[in-house]
Amino acid sequence: TKYSNTFKLYRRGWRGVNIDLDEIKIAAFNLRRPGDTNIAAAVSDKEETVTLGSTGFYTVTQTIDAGTIEKLRQRGVPVELKQIRTRTLTGILDETKYRGRKMTMLNIDVEGIELKVLQSLDFERYQPKVIIVEAHIRSLEELAASELYDFLKKHGYTLFNWTGPSLLFLHPREQ
Repeated sequence: TKYSNTFKLYRRGWRGVNIDLDEIKIAAFNLRRPGDTNIAAAVSDKEETVTLGSTGFYTVTQTIDAGTIEKLRQRGVPVELKQIRTRTLTGILDETKYRGRKMTMLNIDVEGIELKVLQSLDFERYQPKVIIVEAHIRSLEELAASELYDFLKKHGYTLFNWTGPSLLFLHPREQ
C-alpha cells in the first residue's frame, strides 16, 4: 500500500492482475488484495534465464536489468544475485481470467526494463487505455529521445501527465 499507484483504485472496486518477481510481496498482495489475481513472475520481452539483483528482504529495489545492478554496486549498495526465469506479459495474462480483454490501465515499475515489458505485450488483444510507466527521465528532451517514448508513440499513445518518476500515457481507443 505504501508505494502503490493502484491500491486506491483497488479500494474503489477496481480489480486486475498484480505481478511482482518477489514471492513475499505476492503473499502480501494476496492478504491485502484478495480480489486481484496476484502472480509471482519476472517479466521481460522473452522467456529466458536472467540474473536478479536484490538489495535485501522485502526491498523496493529488485531488478533483472544488468545496468541497474551495476549502478547499485558502483554506489556501494550490497546486491544479492540469483538466477530466475522471465516470462512475457502476454504469456502471463493469457493464463488469467482476463485473457484477451483490453485493459483500462497498465502500471509498470520494473527498475529499468519497462520497455522490455511493454515489448512483451500483445497490443492487439490487451491494448491499455492508460499506461503508467516509471522512468527516471529528467527532461522533455530526454523523454522525446527515449526508446520508451518512441515505442508508445508508435502504438498510438500520447503523454498526458508526468508526476515524479511516473509518466502517464493515453491511447485514444474507444472504450
